[in-house]
Amino acid sequence: MACLASPQSLACSCLAFDVTKDVVIDRLCSSDVVFVGYVESSMRLRDLIVEYKIWTEETVEGPVSSPTYAISDSNSCSYTFQAQRRYLIFGNEYENTAYISASVCDLTGPIVEPSFVLEMLRDAKENLGDLCAEDALAERKRRISLDRMTIPESLEKRTKELLNEDAHAEE
Repeated sequence: MACLASPQSLACSCLAFDVTKDVVIDRLCSSDVVFVGYVESSMRLRDLIVEYKIWTEETVEGPVSSPTYAISDSNSCSYTFQAQRRYLIFGNEYENTAYISASVCDLTGPIVEPSFVLEMLRDAKENLGDLCAEDALAERKRRISLDRMTIPESLEKRTKELLNEDAHAEE
C-alpha cells in the first residue's frame, strides 16, 4: 500500500489516503477523463492561472483529445504540473470550458514505472459499467469510509517517531 499526499495538498482540505483498489476505482468513476499524458509546456494566463499543453499517450476513460489543455488556478487543491514530465491524470471539466482540471485530492501524479495504479485502471477498464454502477459505488464508498476510520500503519509509525523525537528534545 502507498500513502499519497502531495506537498501541494498541505493547504488543501483533502485527507491523505491509502491507495487501495477501491480508492482507484472510486476516482476513476468520479472523473470525466483519466489518461496518461506528457506535459509539453505551461503558460501563465493570468495571476495564479496556468495553462498546460498535454499530449495524450493512453486514454483510460472519457474522450481526450491530443493535445489537450489543463488549467490550474488559485484553488489550493488544483494540481500544478511540471513541463517535460509524464503524468497519470484524473481530470474533470473546468468551469464549462474546453479545459480540464486536476486535483491533488485525486490520484493525479507523475508516472513512476511500474505504476500499480495504472495497471489497476487498465484491468478495470473492461468492466467500467459494472464498477461504476450505483450499488457497486455505494458499497465501495462504505469500504473507503471504514478504511479512513483506521490510521494507516505508515502514518501511525511516523506519528510515534515524531512523538519520540519531541520527548527526547524536551529531556
